[in-house]
Amino acid sequence: MNKISVNLTRFAMWFAGATIVFGLVIVGTFYAFGQAYGGAVLPVIPAMVAAMVEGTKWAKERPDPIPHPWLDAGAMACVALFVTVFMIFTAVLTIPGASAGGISAFAILAPLYLLIWLICGRIFLGLGVRNERAVQGR
Repeated sequence: MNKISVNLTRFAMWFAGATIVFGLVIVGTFYAFGQAYGGAVLPVIPAMVAAMVEGTKWAKERPDPIPHPWLDAGAMACVALFVTVFMIFTAVLTIPGASAGGISAFAILAPLYLLIWLICGRIFLGLGVRNERAVQGR
């Protein structure tokens, strides 16, 4: 049986942190400039950042290549889905005036996001490893 070789806890923390930071940047630009930025790509950017960080950490800790990168990318996509759903439910329950419409809208897009997170996770995991190996090779 293949084993997941990346640190999913670290990935989840980076993903959640990047999601919160990017969300605050979007809200800040809205209030500062009166323009709404964001859209469907917003949940993908934190996954890219977290996957690249995870790939970099892998290359720092181990000299061998990642044994099953697609399995790891799939696990990271599932973690990203769980963290996103958790954050949506938390926002709906704790922020006054937040609507539950975001939950149903995300439920429709969840399979598409899983596919995008899988592909981006695989690409950026590899980029993180290659970047760190290039730095180590200097």
